[in-house]
Amino acid sequence: MAVGLAFSVGAMAQGMTKVQYEIAQTGISAEFKLAKAACDSFSANAKDLCLAEASGKEKVATAELNARFAPSEAAGYKVRLARADAEYALARQKCDDLASHVKDVCVKEAEATAATLSAVSLILPAKAGEEGKLFGAITSRDIAEALGKAGVTVDRKAIQLADPIKQVGDYKVKIRVAADVFPEISVSVVPEA
Repeated sequence: MAVGLAFSVGAMAQGMTKVQYEIAQTGISAEFKLAKAACDSFSANAKDLCLAEASGKEKVATAELNARFAPSEAAGYKVRLARADAEYALARQKCDDLASHVKDVCVKEAEATAATLSAVSLILPAKAGEEGKLFGAITSRDIAEALGKAGVTVDRKAIQLADPIKQVGDYKVKIRVAADVFPEISVSVVPEA
């Protein structure tokens, strides 16, 4: 079902000219139109899945292009947001394809996982300076490993952490367990003794 969208923006170098930007933008639009046309060979939810995937890839490619043209922290955030939105839209379409009973079971399992996660409170020790700034950072991978040690298996990609944690403190972190289920866990980052 995967639509082969190359979106060759990844090969673009930083510091591109306005002309290079416009050419890449035209290429993204053209590839989206081709991918969208390829989706016409499908029907029902398969077509919806194909369109959601093509649209998501276009949005991510556009955000990546904008980040390369005008690099900034905000542009990087918009790339991560575009990826998350694309994953969400695709997951939502996949859920629509499930039969009623299977969908209900899936939702109940997600809600049970959410209830378990909501009760979790992690304490993560990290090396820090006198002002609480970490030497390094706490990432979604660190949180996933700590959850695993607590007996809850979570894919690190499901952890909604906009930026790595770089300061000692208490944080609320959302975890996507299903298309519409985002429980929050408490994460306390403390200085190592």
